[in-house]
Amino acid sequence: MRISRGATLLFATTAFGLVGCSEKPPTCSDPSSVALALSLFRDEATTDASKEKDGSVFLASTAWALGTIRSTAIDEKIGKSTCTAELTVTVPKATADKMRWPEYETAWHEAVPQGHAVSNDSGINLAMQVDYEIQRTDDKKQLVVTSRGYQAFSQAAASLSNFAIVADVPHVAASGPAPFSISFAPVVQSDSLHVIEEGRTALRAMGGKAAFEGSELPQVKMALIGLLGQDISDFQDRISGPGSAAGINVDGEYASGSACMAHNCGSASAAYAVNLSTGMLYVVIQQDDRSLKVFGASSRDGLPPELQKFIASIESGA
Repeated sequence: MRISRGATLLFATTAFGLVGCSEKPPTCSDPSSVALALSLFRDEATTDASKEKDGSVFLASTAWALGTIRSTAIDEKIGKSTCTAELTVTVPKATADKMRWPEYETAWHEAVPQGHAVSNDSGINLAMQVDYEIQRTDDKKQLVVTSRGYQAFSQAAASLSNFAIVADVPHVAASGPAPFSISFAPVVQSDSLHVIEEGRTALRAMGGKAAFEGSELPQVKMALIGLLGQDISDFQDRISGPGSAAGINVDGEYASGSACMAHNCGSASAAYAVNLSTGMLYVVIQQDDRSLKVFGASSRDGLPPELQKFIASIESGA
């Protein structure tokens, strides 16, 4: 079996993110730059995995990171930095144990000859050197992250389920409603996806405010963009609608809020929670009346209590 290959991209792929105004070129290791670059690489794999049988399930268990980040060129005139780093994907042992490793290793080296794939007692580690560019837009309000040449790596990571020993396929009855589905986006380990202290301080004072107001805090919004990637628009469509009458809930450990799309509350809602001590961010997006997508946790038990209650209320139809 070979690793699935998507369409080859001849031109660079780009990710955008909001950023504070500055005249200096963004640095390669700036949290905003790292978050956008990871989102770019991860979203490619997420799209490819959705086309494979059980692809999203396998990919959701992985952790993505950028390390050994360094600048190779800085152009202060146009505010652009050129960067290189090691992109790594960690496949946990529980997932690796379901795979035919020798076959995957052979297919990996055929698809990504410049990369590295190693199996050990803790799972599988995939790695490759990647290059990317970061530049501010002319109005200094956005960062543009551009990269090319990483597509084979993302497609190889998305093809994990093709090498499954036994695919976990849920039983679907011949008739009746479709089973309730919860998918978990790949968990990326990066401080840049946390809400910094300034944002957490503002959230502590927003109890009772509309959920949308909390999500629009600059520090929260930046973390949301990095965490959600291409799903940010779906989140914003839902969180800007009618919310709980109680507004943002601040319980000491977490600040959380939820809302739904106007005139479509039953099948299009969203919720978020921020750990007020660590800044860790969690998001749940209801995609339709039978499916949810979770960000920031690899299991339901890993979510804050308010988001677990949010999921339970959707499941029960409350």
